[in-house]
Amino acid sequence: LDPSYRPHLKEGNVDEKLKKVFEDNEQSLSSEAKVSKIAEKQWQIVDGEMQYRIEDTEKRLDIYKRRNK
Repeated sequence: LDPSYRPHLKEGNVDEKLKKVFEDNEQSLSSEAKVSKIAEKQWQIVDGEMQYRIEDTEKRLDIYKRRNK
């Protein structure tokens, strides 16, 4: 994910630009998806049974996907 998306990782609801990025990568986020900051350069998106961790590596934002237990 391009670092220009950092501003879209605000706490709370996932905005349309971030949803579009996921759609462009064959993933979908519902209107229930929530983003929260979990560390200085890490965020988490929770969407039902799915969880996505986003890490800021300065050059890009890496996204890791996992299913909630």
